[in-house]
This record gives sequence, C-alpha cells and structure tokens, in this order.
Amino acid sequence: MSDIGVVQLLRPFVETKAWDYVVVWKYGNDPTRFIEWMGCCCCGGNINLKEEMDEEYHLVPICRDTLFHHSVRTKTCEAIAKLPLAMSLYSG
Repeated sequence: MSDIGVVQLLRPFVETKAWDYVVVWKYGNDPTRFIEWMGCCCCGGNINLKEEMDEEYHLVPICRDTLFHHSVRTKTCEAIAKLPLAMSLYSG
C-alpha cells in the first residue's frame, strides 16, 4: 500500500476529531538507525474557510498535510510543522 494510501485510511480519525493529526513514518535506508517522514493529515485541512487568494496563500507557511494543502492556521498545523522530517532511533 502506498504511503498516501495509509494516510487516507487514517484520515477519518482526524475528520471525526477523534485525533488531531496523523503522521506516517517509515524506516530509513538503514532500518536500525532512523525513521523518515512519509505523509500526514491534520484537522486544519477540514476547516471551512473562504478560499484564500493566491497572493496571500503564497505568503504564509503551508501545512504539511499530504492531501489538502492549506495554510498553517491551527495549533495542530503548527505542531506538525515542528516535527522533523527524520528522527534517529538512538537516544545518544
């Protein structure tokens, strides 16, 4: 199953507000050393706001939501933005 497919399977948990966001990680080239970001979805993409103008849209940070690209407009979007794209599996 594709990485985006996994995110899509988990998106209903975010849409029903059971979860704030979903992040899918995969093992890196050396599975014993680190994990890599594959995709995510957040509740910020489900907010019904008026369509943002193109000029404004390019001036603000974009959420990492894999399917619904939107501006960072919630605390959830901000939290996702702080997550690294890769994480070491070793504490030292």
